[in-house]
Amino acid sequence: MPAPHVPTARLRLAAPPLPTADPKDLSTWRTLLDALAHQLQATGNRLTWSGEFSVDPGGTNSTFAVNVGAFYGLTLTDLASGTFLPYFTAGATIGASKIEGGGNLANNSWYYVYAWSNAGSVDYEISLTAPSVSRVRKSGSDDEDLARVYLGCFRTGSAGAPLPVHAVRGRYLYRRSAIASVDGAFGANGLRAVPIATGVTARTDLDLTARVPPHARRAVLVAQVLLTSGSGSAAASTDLYDAADTTSPSQSVTALVAATGDKAQATGRCEVQLTSAQLCGYAIVSAVGTANGSVDVMGWEE
Repeated sequence: MPAPHVPTARLRLAAPPLPTADPKDLSTWRTLLDALAHQLQATGNRLTWSGEFSVDPGGTNSTFAVNVGAFYGLTLTDLASGTFLPYFTAGATIGASKIEGGGNLANNSWYYVYAWSNAGSVDYEISLTAPSVSRVRKSGSDDEDLARVYLGCFRTGSAGAPLPVHAVRGRYLYRRSAIASVDGAFGANGLRAVPIATGVTARTDLDLTARVPPHARRAVLVAQVLLTSGSGSAAASTDLYDAADTTSPSQSVTALVAATGDKAQATGRCEVQLTSAQLCGYAIVSAVGTANGSVDVMGWEE
């Protein structure tokens, strides 16, 4: 009589050998092993979750909080046991103890957060290493890199403190109310990509690498235009261009005045596509009168 067996929810990385059985049964065993191999490829390192990811305001390079939402299902490679293991968690809050290699967060750097299986339990890693092109795993070729599943990312400022963000399913927004120098330039830990500029500005490349991660291809921006003087029916706009487009703007924020001496201001939230170098374009246009314009980064989409 066969011994009882209590099933364990796991998939072994290595295929078991064919049993020593009647040759007529081998085709059936091969079919079962092929099905197991297919299941391994289909479910390995798969993540089903809320998609919530955030960095709390008020952190420093050594004391900060990164929040990861609940996992409905996460299958991770457990290198210790040589199996894929499923996990279901209510999420977690992690900090400096999870920085790869130890120490504190570096200044003006992008960090990436991964989940991995640590001896049968979910663990986390905060790393300078970006995810692979698929944004499923950590980039690299060794087993430990391939076993880490990508969750989200954040940027640090000039003192290594993380800029607070909140993301749901790959759409990130900076916590603007929690950034003291939000209207300042990137180098001053702000979100302003284009400072207030007076007069007409021809289409110019806008480099967002400091506030949009290398793998993102869409930025969420807020554009402003101020028509400071002009005759009747004057108009001015801040134009935004997708990626490397140069002919037609993808979006325009326009201010109008009806009478000479009037002033007008307009602000608009826009989304633009980026090149692989995180570039888009902007221009400040005024047919009559004097205009100022600015562009701030609100967030991005992965």
